[in-house]
Amino acid sequence: MKTLFIVLTGFVLSAGASSAQQQIANPAAVFCIEQGGDYEIVQEAEGARGDCILADGTRIDAWQFYRESQVVDTPRQRMANPAAVFCVEQGGAYRIVTSDSGDQYGECVIMVERVVDAWQFYRENH
Repeated sequence: MKTLFIVLTGFVLSAGASSAQQQIANPAAVFCIEQGGDYEIVQEAEGARGDCILADGTRIDAWQFYRESQVVDTPRQRMANPAAVFCVEQGGAYRIVTSDSGDQYGECVIMVERVVDAWQFYRENH
């Protein structure tokens, strides 16, 4: 009975040890290798860090390399200037003019070269 207890205890402890040894892969290391690089752990005074050595010899922090690859490039949503849209819808031509002082503003050229401020034209008609 004593032997059975020792065997069972050993089995339970060894089962726990093997599950504790299972580790999740470091995403930065996996990404580095998937990109054709070599992953290297570097010991420093502050602790260990992982470097990715790329095919061209460039050495970069593996987490930095991974994070930079995860940036989602979303196109900018450009909102149309309602005064400019209205000007064009009314048959005018919208243009941006720079004043002598460097300020910019929009003009709407309508009907036989009649020039009005775009926002004024928009407000008068809304």
